[in-house]
Amino acid sequence: MFNVERIITNFSTRQGTATFDALSKSACQDRLDKVPDDVFRDVQLLLGGPFLPTFPLLDKSGGPKVSARDALNTLSSAGRSVIQLCHQWREDPLVQALDYEDKYKRAVLSLKHHVVLDKEGRAVLMGPEYDAGDAHEFIGLRLPEELYFYISRAMLGPRVPNWLTLGEIDLTLPVGCEDTEAYRHLLGNQLTSLQTQTICLLSNSMNRFYQTRSIKIKTWYARETPKTINMKEEPSVKDTLVGWKVSEAAFSEHLEGAAVRKSQAISVSALTRISGQPGELRTLHGSFAGTKMSSDQYYQRQLPTFEVEARDTFQFNGTLLATPRIRERET
Repeated sequence: MFNVERIITNFSTRQGTATFDALSKSACQDRLDKVPDDVFRDVQLLLGGPFLPTFPLLDKSGGPKVSARDALNTLSSAGRSVIQLCHQWREDPLVQALDYEDKYKRAVLSLKHHVVLDKEGRAVLMGPEYDAGDAHEFIGLRLPEELYFYISRAMLGPRVPNWLTLGEIDLTLPVGCEDTEAYRHLLGNQLTSLQTQTICLLSNSMNRFYQTRSIKIKTWYARETPKTINMKEEPSVKDTLVGWKVSEAAFSEHLEGAAVRKSQAISVSALTRISGQPGELRTLHGSFAGTKMSSDQYYQRQLPTFEVEARDTFQFNGTLLATPRIRERET
């Protein structure tokens, strides 16, 4: 649908040879009587997906699977026009409920002018000739540039931003889960406070529009009676976020302290040779190299604020060696 010629469907590196399977767009079009690109796109849209629900005439739940050939035949009956197909079935209650023609137009525009990241990392619409003044009508509301950057680097998932732009949380029953009252209570009631807090946490640093928006929660078992999160009535999370702020001075002090502790730890992490006497060791490296003293004396003089927690021993050239593990003494 995005005018990609080939899609890799499988990749294998067995037996030291890299092979992959790919699905060709032109091969698929040839199997559908060499249909043009726009008809091939409409066939996929009619079958249903993330951009458009399945056309009601093809949605046979529990029946035989509908193929691309079936969708093409349905489309051909209306002159290969989805808009004409919607007009033919305009009296159908499902077509009316879905407002299918309007959703189809939005889907086509979303595919033609989908959002991409340019070389500078900015979120822009594909197709520079398009006037983006009404892009929010078919793509959604624009978010701050920082959010698009975080999403592109997998630092932030798209779920919560989608809740804000769509104005709804669509809860569906996961595959393999039993539809029980306990599970309905968990997703429909118990998680609502956590979802509300998550949305407030993100919207608090955004435009005032997002801070006062109403979010509907639609569940699979009560789609006609959705719950509503009214952001205007939710308390601000600014007081909570104050404690999260880390000043530059505190951060610098932490780094300096960590550097000191690291240098101290390195000075006592030298290998030590275990002698025959209990509690004795002979250092191989360090400021006390070659001296013979008890381990407690050694670490008390080297680093008074730390103590030996344990020692990891191993053999090296027939000699039993140990590496100490230290921890800071509790005050």
